[in-house]
Amino acid sequence: MGILQWSSLSAFQTDIPGELRTATLYAIGGLGHKDKLNDDIKPFIGKQLVDHLNGSDHIREHSVTLEAIGNYGGSDVLENIEPYFTHPEEHIRSAAYDSLRRMDDPKAVELLERSFKNERSFEVKKAALQTLASMPATN
Repeated sequence: MGILQWSSLSAFQTDIPGELRTATLYAIGGLGHKDKLNDDIKPFIGKQLVDHLNGSDHIREHSVTLEAIGNYGGSDVLENIEPYFTHPEEHIRSAAYDSLRRMDDPKAVELLERSFKNERSFEVKKAALQTLASMPATN
């Protein structure tokens, strides 16, 4: 069965071993990027990534999925990733910033700015600034 034929990515977690699962999740995110897919498939990719993010109890899966969302770049997932900017783990907050890197929506910049103001970790702030530097210009 093909990856995009799964009704959800939950089966994906158990069907594919470690590093291959990570690479595949990144690739799935990249498929949704506006330069790669048509408008009919992109919302499906975003929904699958968000469902995977919210359906996992594993911190590593949260981090990897947030990075895959960064490959995706669709701002339709903003409200779903917002809680991860206040996660207790620094690497999850850093990954949340990374998830914004391809978004060209002013709301993504607003979320970054609002979250940055409350961030106390130097390392996470550094990740936020790296994300800001790599974000495309907004409309």
